[in-house]
Amino acid sequence: MRAIGFPVFSRHDSVCGTVKSDRGKLGGTIDFAGVRVATGDLVVGDADGVVVIPRERVDDVLEEADRRVPHEREILAALRAGKTSIELYDLDGAALPPSTRR
Repeated sequence: MRAIGFPVFSRHDSVCGTVKSDRGKLGGTIDFAGVRVATGDLVVGDADGVVVIPRERVDDVLEEADRRVPHEREILAALRAGKTSIELYDLDGAALPPSTRR
C-alpha cells in the first residue's frame, strides 16, 4: 500500500481478506482506539499519526492552524539557514531560571 501511495492508517499490518457479506453503513459514530469519531469530524493522518477534530471545533482549529503558518515559515527558514531547533525553541534551558535547568 505504501509503494502505490494508498493512504491507510492502522495500528498493525494485516493481510486479512475482505468480506462481502456485510455492506456496512454510512454515517454514525464509532470508537476507534479510544477515540470517538462521528460523521462530520475532520480526520487527518500522515506518517506520524492521525488526529480527529470534532466537527464543532473544525472551524476554530483550522483558523488557528492558518494563524500559525507565518511563524512556521519563519522557523523553517531559520532551520534552512543553519539554526538548530535547540536554539530556536530555547531547548538548552538558557532562558529558564537556574533552579529549573536540567
